[in-house]
Amino acid sequence: MSNAFLGIDTGSISTKGVIILPDGTIIAAPTFGRKATLPMLARRVVEDLHSQINTEEISVVAVGATGSARRLVGSILDATVVKNEIDRHAVGTTQPAP
Repeated sequence: MSNAFLGIDTGSISTKGVIILPDGTIIAAPTFGRKATLPMLARRVVEDLHSQINTEEISVVAVGATGSARRLVGSILDATVVKNEIDRHAVGTTQPAP
């Protein structure tokens, strides 16, 4: 079984999610608009991500949350890491392009 990480960004315009492998390979990535409550959107993103992977082969071992609703969604998903999006943008600019 391969380990993977789930990231979720819940902002004022949309909610985005991703599941990545330790080497940075993206294996699932949906995006949803804001037509529901934040907890409902977070649940939809997680459900969609999980539907894209084989859960017998992939195990999500950690969750990270960012965005304007990071604390709420991070609490709902029992996130391992909760960071503000400005800090994550800065870190992202230092990473090599995929």
